[in-house]
Amino acid sequence: MQLSDSKTLENLKTAFANEAAAMVRYEIYADKAKSDGDEEISQVFRTTAKNERAHAELWFGLIFGGVPKTAEALEKAAHGENYEWTQMYKEYAETARQEKLDNIADLFELVGAIEKDHESRFNTFAQMLSDGSIRSSSGETVWLCRNCGHIHCGSTPPEYCPVCRRPQGYFQRKEDSRLS
Repeated sequence: MQLSDSKTLENLKTAFANEAAAMVRYEIYADKAKSDGDEEISQVFRTTAKNERAHAELWFGLIFGGVPKTAEALEKAAHGENYEWTQMYKEYAETARQEKLDNIADLFELVGAIEKDHESRFNTFAQMLSDGSIRSSSGETVWLCRNCGHIHCGSTPPEYCPVCRRPQGYFQRKEDSRLS
């Protein structure tokens, strides 16, 4: 039997969704435990969240045949964000308004607007990756190492950061707010 025709595929999808949700839930719990002054409990939640992520990655790989290359991941991410702001959150807001839950409808609409920005961000980076402009510019540019803060001026960032030795991919334009 093929995986694509199986109940096992549905089980993998459910396992992935549950592990991913548990990871986020435990990160939220960890933040709360830390703010309550329970550092050890916070760490237990963070460690468990990391374990849940490993489980989710395992199921993700089996469902999708591995993690796509960055260009494809950007395209898939933009598509997902588009669905969220053009359909999902609009429908959710409409339902909430019909149920007279206007405060929740407002939140769905506000988050939908954020998802629209996420789609734009992913599309921008997909285009920059495609045309090569992500790591080059036509003139003098200030590049910032996202790891150590080293600043480099030039049309491209260095191949490796001279301070922390991270590869070129750690650099972004200093004025670039798309990652914020």
